[in-house]
Amino acid sequence: MINIGDNIYVPRSRLGMDSDAPSALVRTKVQARHKRTLTVDVPEAEGRTCDVPSSSVHKDLAIYVITIGDYRTETSVLSPLTSSITSFCSLLLPPDAFQHRFVRSTAELEHYWNLEHRAYSHVILIAHGSETGLEFAVDGDVRVADFVSLLGRPNPEPKIVLSLCCQTGRKAFARPISRARFCKAFIAPFQSVHGAVASEFMQAFLGQHLLGGHSVKVAFNKAGIELPGKESFRYWQDGHLGKLVG
Repeated sequence: MINIGDNIYVPRSRLGMDSDAPSALVRTKVQARHKRTLTVDVPEAEGRTCDVPSSSVHKDLAIYVITIGDYRTETSVLSPLTSSITSFCSLLLPPDAFQHRFVRSTAELEHYWNLEHRAYSHVILIAHGSETGLEFAVDGDVRVADFVSLLGRPNPEPKIVLSLCCQTGRKAFARPISRARFCKAFIAPFQSVHGAVASEFMQAFLGQHLLGGHSVKVAFNKAGIELPGKESFRYWQDGHLGKLVG
């Protein structure tokens, strides 16, 4: 629920602001609310307000990008994919609204997660995966139950978890993740997916969700329709499979 006085993110285009600027979304404050219409301040225009639909704004928005290194393909696959995703995030959001962490061990991930998870609403996972777990350079294959246990401490707020890791949209991986306390919804590829396709899907999803103002599930469906190949992503929530696209 968005209330008067809340800080929110709004697309610049909704506020009539100059599009030739660093981030497509800006932080502002709600001054009034009437049903589904919000009156918000227009940044950089003192005293000016604008009415926007509540569906187009985002409260407590921040993206956490986690790359799990494997030594073998870091420079050829994981780093280019990470650069693509973080570059797009920097076009979408101000610098303090997204963060990237590169880790090679579960100990590193646990350290950063425990310190920082409370600040983020969306988590993007970049790694090599399978339907049973994720590959860490130091720890090898980490099974999904251990991964869930690691992120489940210390009882974080539920987040939208977006995986670009191969086969993690399958039941064995996706069901326990989507049931975890830290997960509000889980989106991941059903089969192996090339980094270029993964990047394209993520950019389409974030564009539909954050700029288009669509719900997570609607943005997921629209992003899946745009995929050019045979790869498909799946949407899971609370252990249940949503609509299949692709």
